[in-house]
Amino acid sequence: MQTDNKSLLSELAYALTDHSTFEIGSRHFVDLTDGGLFFTQEEYMREGITPEKLAKYHDWEQNLIRTYMEHDLIAIEPMPSYESFHIMEDFIESRPSHEQQHLVKALKRSRPFACFKYAADDLGILKEWYEFKDEAQNRMAEKWLHDEGLAIIEGKIVRRK
Repeated sequence: MQTDNKSLLSELAYALTDHSTFEIGSRHFVDLTDGGLFFTQEEYMREGITPEKLAKYHDWEQNLIRTYMEHDLIAIEPMPSYESFHIMEDFIESRPSHEQQHLVKALKRSRPFACFKYAADDLGILKEWYEFKDEAQNRMAEKWLHDEGLAIIEGKIVRRK
């Protein structure tokens, strides 16, 4: 399934900021064999699974493991949460001073990410916050692609030549 470059970049940005994956033993991967992204349990991604170990899995899991072993995969490590915090700080700097005060207070509270969102909503700038955040995360995803020697071409993630 081919997707457009912008959507794929947004999906990658999400994968790079998704910290919930480790809690459930899963992670996001780039599949360079088909140029897409996917999310799966880490246990299916182990290298060097012997036939004896493979036999312990259900048939559908065995097929999944074999497929993954045949594909060129790159695990996506989520960016540290302080990167997302910096995006909020950058957004604050872009706002008028009366809004800045309200948003800074939100960052100093417990659960700063949720408080920031509520503060932006209270100020009537939630849509602007989401647009700012999406653009910043997409820039982070572009940097990640560059650092990994990858690019998005014609709706697929590929190695740069």
